[in-house]
Order: sequence, then structure tokens, then C-alpha cells
Amino acid sequence: MQLESFTTPARVKSVGLGLLVIGLIMFVIGVVTNLDNPARIWTTLLATNHYFLLVGLAGLFFVASQTMGYNGWFVLIKRICEALAGFVKVGSVIMIPILLFGMGYIYHWTDPHAASDPILVGKSAYLNKPFFWLRTIVYLVGWSAFAFLIVKNSRDHDSHPGIKHYNSSLTLSAVFLLFFGVTSSTSAWDFLMSIDPHWFSTLFGWYTFISTFVASMAVVALMIITLKSFGYLKNVTEEHLHDVGKFMFAFSVAWAYLWFSQHMLIWYANIPEETIYFRDRWDNYPVLFFGAVVLNFVFPLLVLISRGAKRRIQIMFIACLVIIFGHWLDFYLMAMPGAQKAFAHTLGHEAAHHFQYPGLGFLEIGAFLAFCGLFTTVVFWELSKASLVPVNHPYIKESIIHHT
Repeated sequence: MQLESFTTPARVKSVGLGLLVIGLIMFVIGVVTNLDNPARIWTTLLATNHYFLLVGLAGLFFVASQTMGYNGWFVLIKRICEALAGFVKVGSVIMIPILLFGMGYIYHWTDPHAASDPILVGKSAYLNKPFFWLRTIVYLVGWSAFAFLIVKNSRDHDSHPGIKHYNSSLTLSAVFLLFFGVTSSTSAWDFLMSIDPHWFSTLFGWYTFISTFVASMAVVALMIITLKSFGYLKNVTEEHLHDVGKFMFAFSVAWAYLWFSQHMLIWYANIPEETIYFRDRWDNYPVLFFGAVVLNFVFPLLVLISRGAKRRIQIMFIACLVIIFGHWLDFYLMAMPGAQKAFAHTLGHEAAHHFQYPGLGFLEIGAFLAFCGLFTTVVFWELSKASLVPVNHPYIKESIIHHT
């Protein structure tokens, strides 16, 4: 095997830049028209950045989990997953100003009046600014450090034959998976679940992880399709695309299982402080709430259930776009209703009663498109830093002859 260098095609650069520019224009229009609702602005930024940050982190998780499982089939698409991890440091940097300037608008528990709320007082040992910031720094620095070390070790292996770097990858992957196993859940509690501080779910960490893992697999499939259309990844076949499609299908079903489990148990228990989470979404975001179920479960189930569908580029391309948008919408619904409910209460009882909960507009769609453009630009730039083929990986032959 020979090293396969990669240069980002001009068309891909144009798409990334175009999405970024169009998205920024729409987002600025959204900001200007929502200056009276800063909670909407900051929550949109938080949900969108957190989503793409975790999509990148899920790519790193995939590399680590496949490495620890001694799997060889994924080696030829390994560099794509590592490129996704390149966005972790970018998303981590963006997260700091969002939390620094937007925390007071996003998180109700930071309000001085929260001291008179007995439920929030009971949670104050965990939900307080110093401890929140400490956890945030641990998440962002830890994720970025592991992304740097794992990817650097992988790229260094290209110029150093042998199994030294492969053994190092096993060690790094094992430690990262332990760190990720804890922080993927606790960060979801901090960044998203604490927006509704009176509510909690023991399934929430798994739920958010699966949402971003499905989206990450969709991005990987989309990049395989794109790279092959430009003549790269000649040894990647429909067998590899099929396997990625199986992950997309299986975890879409897993996402639906957790969605239903969380919904059904809370509905059946009928405890007011728990059911209010879903009541807010039924009453104020019914189309988006149930639309997310269609996009993230019904559509993938019907479209990807057959073996042949996961091997057809046109079908996979459409499925990837729907899944990426659908799970971003899922993150939006995790964050926005709680933030808007808290903001409405700051306007006074009468104003809160007549408050119109905003749906998707220039602000939200603009943020999504802008981050799509930024994510595309960063990931393809990371991909150009090393060979597309990890030539010295001990399982490279297994990946080349892979079939399902």
C-alpha cells in the first residue's frame, strides 16, 4: 500500500464557504430581529455548537471503540473519523464565549432568585457556577487533548512501521473510552439537561450520545460518498458503506427505543415535575417534536431497512442529510423549550401567559447552516493533513479484503 495524499477539491471548499456565508447572513438577520429575546440567540448557539462538537467527538469514539475491539474493516475509513475529531478543538473554543456571555440567559439556575427555589437549593451543590466551569474545562480540555493525542499517534504511524504506535493506540483508546464514558453523560446533564433544572432523566446521557453517534455515522457515510466521487479511497467499497449504513440504521432504532422509554415511563408515572418536560414540547413545539421522531426513526427505518438501500449511493446520500438535520433538531428541542420557558417567566406573569414560543427561523436555520459550513471546512482541512490510507496499520489488509 502507498500513502494517498489528499487535497480538498475546490467544489468542496466552495460548498463549505457558501454554507458558512449564507448561514452567517441568516443568523445575523435572526439576531437583529430577536434582540428582545437574547435567550433564543444564546440557546441556539449552545445547542448547535454542542451538537457539532459531539458529532466530532463521536468520530473519535468510533475510532477508539473499533481499535479496542480489534476490528480491521474500518481501517480504510479511519482517517475520516479522525478528521471529524479535528472539530473538537474548534467547538471547544467556541463553547467558552457562548457560556461566558450566554449562561445567564440559558440557565435558570444561575438567576439570583433561584435561591428561593427549594428544588434548586437542593441541587446547588452540583449546579453552581464555579463547579460548572470546572467541569466544563475538564470536558473541553480533556476531549481536545485526547483528540490531539490519538490522531497524532495515528498519523505518526504512517512514517514509523511496526506495532509500537498501534500498541500506543490501544492504550490511548482504552483511557479515552473511560473518560468519554463518564463525561459524555455528565456534559449532557450540564449543557442541556440543566436548562430544565426541575427535571431529570437517568436516560439522558445515553440519549444524547446515541443522537450524535448516529449523526456522526451519517457524516462518515457522506464523506465516503464525496471522496469516492472525486476519485479517492479506491479500496473502499460498497461493503464499507454498507457497514456504516448498518450503524446508521441500528442506532436510529436505538435512539427511538430510548426516546420511547423515556417518554413512556414519565407519561406512565404522571409525576408533575417530570411530565412538564414533555408537556412544554407538546404544547409549544408539537410539529417539531413529533417531526423529529419521523426524521430520526420513521424515515431511517423505512429507507435503510433493506440491505440494498445501504449500498445505493443516492439513497444513502439523502438518508445522511435527513439524519444530520433531524438530530440537530433533536438537540434544538432538548435546549430551546426550557430556555424560552424560563425567559418567558422573567417577563412577568401576564406576559408569560401570552408569550409566543418561537419555532425555526432565520436564527436557527442560519446557525445550523453556518456550523455545517464551518464543520465541513475544518474536517476536510484536517483530512488533508495526512494520508487517507493508514498504510502501516496491522489490519490494513483485512480492511481491503473486507466483505459482508
